[in-house]
Amino acid sequence: MEKEDLNIILKGQKEQREFFEKALDVQGEKFQESLNVQGAKIYKAIDVQGEKFQESLNVQGAKIYKAIDVQGEKFQRHLGVVIEEQNSKIQFLAESIGGIDKKIDINKEMIGQNAMNIEIVKSDVKSIKQDLLQKVDREEFNALEKKLNKA
Repeated sequence: MEKEDLNIILKGQKEQREFFEKALDVQGEKFQESLNVQGAKIYKAIDVQGEKFQESLNVQGAKIYKAIDVQGEKFQRHLGVVIEEQNSKIQFLAESIGGIDKKIDINKEMIGQNAMNIEIVKSDVKSIKQDLLQKVDREEFNALEKKLNKA
């Protein structure tokens, strides 16, 4: 093989290499475009899924807040009933205490009257004792009666 043949072969290989490099560049560009398109589709799908997920979260959150509100209202009603019952019991106790206070006042008055009556009775008993001391007892009366009957 001669130099010229060798140059022709080298030139052919160079041309083939350039052809393959161009083909490779074209394929690389096509692959990059395909990746960009696929990436855009993936990002769009992720965004759509993210929006759906956010909507689902919002719906679930609204349901939870509504359930909390309903439970809060039920609790408020229950608490109102409990407070009303307690107020009723407190009112009953207050009325009972008022009745007891009236009875205590009446008893104090009766005790005061009884104390005055006892003082009167004590005074009367003292007076009766004094009167009895001045009177003749039964034995003395019998003795006097005998003396009078003898005389």
